[in-house]
Amino acid sequence: MTSVEHVSGGRAAHNLLSELSRGMVVEDLNAEGFGTLTTQEHQDVNGCSKYKNGVWTVIMYRSLITKNHDDIQFVPGGKTYFNIAIWGGGKEDRNGQKNLSIQWHPLLLEQIAYP
Repeated sequence: MTSVEHVSGGRAAHNLLSELSRGMVVEDLNAEGFGTLTTQEHQDVNGCSKYKNGVWTVIMYRSLITKNHDDIQFVPGGKTYFNIAIWGGGKEDRNGQKNLSIQWHPLLLEQIAYP
């Protein structure tokens, strides 16, 4: 009982968040309330991050319109809302404990005229 699989409960339970080979900076997730956060099977979001002078910069990107029924569709000229949660292990966040915004933020998508 000294193998990583036995001593790491998350890996033993096949928890996606415990996999060392994930290599993802951002992740496509869905939730409908507290305790319902789930990973989408199809990951179509990409991103990168940088930490400099005590500040994190994170960029996330994907196509505005996708074929995935679990994705929000960003229609030019439309409006939706977004929220963000930040998990910081260095700030003693554990498990589902994280910092989150309690206010939903409006996102207006500019209508673009194509030539």
